Amino acid sequence: VDAHTAYFNGNIYLGKSTNLRVNGHSAHFKIIDATKSDNGLNTSALDFSGVTDKVNINKLTTSATNVNIKNFDIKELVVTTRVQSFGQYTIFGENIGDKSRIGVVSLQ
Repeated sequence: VDAHTAYFNGNIYLGKSTNLRVNGHSAHFKIIDATKSDNGLNTSALDFSGVTDKVNINKLTTSATNVNIKNFDIKELVVTTRVQSFGQYTIFGENIGDKSRIGVVSLQ
C-alpha cells in the first residue's frame, strides 16, 4: 500500500507466509492478526519501514512474525504460542526509532 496517510478501518487477518508492506507519511490500524504464521517458511512479515512519521496499531497479535517498523504506538501487543508450532516469536528490526511505545504486552 502506498499512500500519504493510510487508514485501515477493518481488522486485518494475515495468512501463513504473508507480507504486508505500507509506505507513506503515517499508517493507522485497528487490529492486525498474524497468528497463522509459524516458524520457518510460514513466517509472516510486517514491513512499515517506508512510513516516514508514525505507525499506530490498536492491537497487534503475532506468532512467528518479523516486524520492520520505526516510530510506532502499539496499544496492545499479544505474542501467541501454539503447541503445534516449533517456535513463536516477534522480532522487531534493529532501529525502532526514538518515539516508539508499546502499552501492554502479553503472552498467550
